[in-house]
Amino acid sequence: MKDFQLTRFGRGYWEMTVDGGDAEQVDGFETAVLTSNFSNARADESEIIDPLRRGGWVGNVLNPKGYVLGNKAWLMEREKVTDANAKTLREYVRRGYQWMIDKKRLRAVDVRVKPNHKEQKYEVFSVFYARDGRKHEYTYDWNVTDVNKITKNLGD
Repeated sequence: MKDFQLTRFGRGYWEMTVDGGDAEQVDGFETAVLTSNFSNARADESEIIDPLRRGGWVGNVLNPKGYVLGNKAWLMEREKVTDANAKTLREYVRRGYQWMIDKKRLRAVDVRVKPNHKEQKYEVFSVFYARDGRKHEYTYDWNVTDVNKITKNLGD
């Protein structure tokens, strides 16, 4: 499956990459990973009482297929970097990928989150096991003071 290449420019802005007048294409899997990581899933009432502050991506409301894209990592903004919060972030990130397992696009996903207390960020390592036997690895830093700051590139 092919999809448009997305490239990060500036502070949190993603654009379609054009090369020679044509949209550059990549394996759609990369787009799925980016969408799962950097789209916000809506918080439920037990997490945020005020419905106007529960966030979420509007596309999930309009999705007739019923699965949710994105994760709840945004709930960790401004939380102190701790070992306990690393476990919570790991679970949010893992759940964000669950739709790819449910849709039979992946066999399994392994997510590890390593807290970096000094720099107030988490290193997130995700390993995806595709049904065709391929393995994809993605690493990025999740900075609690600037969630749009990615200090390591995503990639295989």
